[in-house]
Amino acid sequence: MSAALLVVARLVAGCGGEATGERTCRVETDIVAGKNDNGDSSVVALERSGIVYCSATLIASDLAVTAAHCVTPPPEHVLVGALPHGAARLPVQSATAHPRFDATTLDYDIAVVRLQAPASGATLSAVEDTNTAIVAGTLVTVIGFGAASLTEPVTTRRRRSGVSAITDVSAASFAGSPAPGGPCGGDSGGAALANVGGYLVLVGVVSSGNGACDGPAYFTRVDAARAELIDPALKETAPAKSHCSAPGQE
Repeated sequence: MSAALLVVARLVAGCGGEATGERTCRVETDIVAGKNDNGDSSVVALERSGIVYCSATLIASDLAVTAAHCVTPPPEHVLVGALPHGAARLPVQSATAHPRFDATTLDYDIAVVRLQAPASGATLSAVEDTNTAIVAGTLVTVIGFGAASLTEPVTTRRRRSGVSAITDVSAASFAGSPAPGGPCGGDSGGAALANVGGYLVLVGVVSSGNGACDGPAYFTRVDAARAELIDPALKETAPAKSHCSAPGQE
């Protein structure tokens, strides 16, 4: 798939419940019915104590977007590359969750991660500023570094992608069902990309889903987090050119 994104999707590492269905921790497998993804270099892995446990998306050379439940406690490194064991390992300076994040309901499950130094060799994702793609029936490409368990060695993890369909939409989140792909444990904080005007844009951050990784997954809308979290963080980083690719292009 393309390396360009604009919104991010959300999958769990610690979860609660909501009216639209049970949301539980996902730790069993990587992107379900997905494929190896060597092209979407803006999607990176988060590491703590030598373990890759969540995913994120670079939206500036020193700034990534992820799920808020992935930064409590914060990551130690961001790994840039399709294979974590061979990736560039960049120290994290700080991590900030959305001010309205609720760890019980996973409302506003989105955060930004600041790197100590700019990343190089990765395409950056622009942040979507409209909601035109977030409607029921829209297909989204979900990308992350999920693995068989949260303690699986870094050497066996890799970036993968799959396709889900948006089923339900709320002001700050949306749900997606496998079409036939979907996220699972370790994909939390990863990207959900949609086709907007012929370009793949980042529309959500992977947050949560059911324990079997075969039902709806829940994503935090990036556009809903811009004013209070993303835009202020971007103002503190050096300008960088983002890259948007048409579907099927790098």
